[in-house]
Amino acid sequence: MNCAAAAMTNKPGTSPFLDPEGFSDALEAVYRRSALSYCGLLFESERGFEKIPGRRREAELDADVEAACDRLIEKNTHPGLRLGKSRFTPFDLSSAAELPGEDSDIAAFLDAIGKTDYCSAYYLPFRDLSGALYVSGVVSRERVLSAMELRLVYSYCLDALEKLQSAMPANANVAVLTTRERQCLVAAAKGLTEKQSAQLLCISPFTVRTHLESCKRKLGARNKLSAIIRGLKLGEIMPGDIEKI
Repeated sequence: MNCAAAAMTNKPGTSPFLDPEGFSDALEAVYRRSALSYCGLLFESERGFEKIPGRRREAELDADVEAACDRLIEKNTHPGLRLGKSRFTPFDLSSAAELPGEDSDIAAFLDAIGKTDYCSAYYLPFRDLSGALYVSGVVSRERVLSAMELRLVYSYCLDALEKLQSAMPANANVAVLTTRERQCLVAAAKGLTEKQSAQLLCISPFTVRTHLESCKRKLGARNKLSAIIRGLKLGEIMPGDIEKI
């Protein structure tokens, strides 16, 4: 059975960090309140690219779009997931310049979207506490969303993600951060600057900054303070570690 079919018939691959089905339900609620049509959630698992279709209450997506999307999922080449790896904000797939032009299946997918009555189609990237990638698709039939409107919808989605991850059992016993990432986060929690942290850990300030960005991504945090709070809540760093510095 191919990956696309498996995603339809079996429970999707899950991790200790996020239940894709629960996240999909949360996203659908956000988009419905925003008067947008939720197309579904794409994500990577040990089985490859998978999809949870949106339970649409409006007209179904065009059959050609669905078929083209499923072919890309089966090949593990869906451009929404591929672009989502390097993007941290919503994007319009049809205007993305990085798409490989020689991929006929991607061209067919974009062509199928272009023939529909959707005014605009967007992908919104998310990562769970382990850094696993999820990308949701959403379409607007009435008008193109402004950048501010799209960022607002995205912020509501991030809030939903944070609530789900905050409800994660505290005894998951799965380390998220590496030792060096944990050291950099502890130093930041102590109030040290990147330069001071670099001197303490005998690494460069750039390396400290890179580790802190990784901490934010893995912990689903928007800023350094949020990463510290979530690190403490999840047991990735301990108050005692901060006091020792």
